[in-house]
Amino acid sequence: MHIFHLIKAMYRATREKGSRITQNELTQYLERELEKTEHNHFLLLIGKMAVSWAWFELVIDKSNGFIIATFEPNDAQFPVSLRSKLAFYRKQFGEQPLLEPYRNRALAIVERAHLLKEIRHDIIHGHSKKLD
Repeated sequence: MHIFHLIKAMYRATREKGSRITQNELTQYLERELEKTEHNHFLLLIGKMAVSWAWFELVIDKSNGFIIATFEPNDAQFPVSLRSKLAFYRKQFGEQPLLEPYRNRALAIVERAHLLKEIRHDIIHGHSKKLD
């Protein structure tokens, strides 16, 4: 710990207590502050994951919108759920000849999304379906 951070922590701990603190009290104060910091980092990571996933879904939405506008497929209803978005995306890259050069990459994206969606769900919603 940098000396200035230590002095700042000592000052805050003393102010919090209202009198001089012992080394043990300073250690306890620093442990509490570390727990707060770790908790805040954890919450920040959850937030970043939620935003990143939203960006991913936005890209899939924009891609599906482009496919509908450009190729006018028979099943041109815009998908809403993640499952239907990915199914539509996969199907169109399999059926549209002009998308053939990008097919392998698109299918890899869908496959990866299926792997990550459960992990994302468990982290965002705070529990795991699998208890093993």
